[in-house]
Amino acid sequence: MSIERLIKAFELEKKILGIVEKKYEKSLIEQAEQILDVKFPPTYRYYLEHIHWATKTPIHGVEGNLETGLSPHCTLISETLRERSKKVPLPDKHIFIENDGPDTWYILNTLRVNENGECPVICWLGGTYFDSPYADFDGLYLELVNGAIYDMMMDKAEEEELTRQEVEDYIEFYKSLGFTGEEYKFLQQNWAALLEEAQ
Repeated sequence: MSIERLIKAFELEKKILGIVEKKYEKSLIEQAEQILDVKFPPTYRYYLEHIHWATKTPIHGVEGNLETGLSPHCTLISETLRERSKKVPLPDKHIFIENDGPDTWYILNTLRVNENGECPVICWLGGTYFDSPYADFDGLYLELVNGAIYDMMMDKAEEEELTRQEVEDYIEFYKSLGFTGEEYKFLQQNWAALLEEAQ
């Protein structure tokens, strides 16, 4: 997986959800790395610099500005440090990036870095690790993008404003980026549900 695949997922989000890119300051990203004592993998670093401030996905990032510095309420930092201080601590070099329920988190394990500097996304549940479906960060981001698109289109369907052509255009654009329905475990079911609800 790669930054190229991450960018394609962002293209999908921009086209379907209508967002625009907002670039973030590298110096603040570097400050977050220093506080957490980690080196962010390339795909997540790219996400922080180019995507996080525009996305409609719930992935945690770096907040703040050059005038005031990093926000003390930055969830990425505060939650990671809080879990590292618990009786059963989150190990160093692990970073919380998104919660999947009240007690389950997706985390980046920067202790397991491959030759490209990337690391796997794993789950953390009350002091226990288990595998996630995502070999790396861009897989998680792509699934969350498709989830945001599904929610948006279902909201339109409730208002009877979702057209079949709109859904078909989304599916066609998704496939044109080189993704398949296998990229997201519920994608085929979601597409079928959207087509059924469309006018």
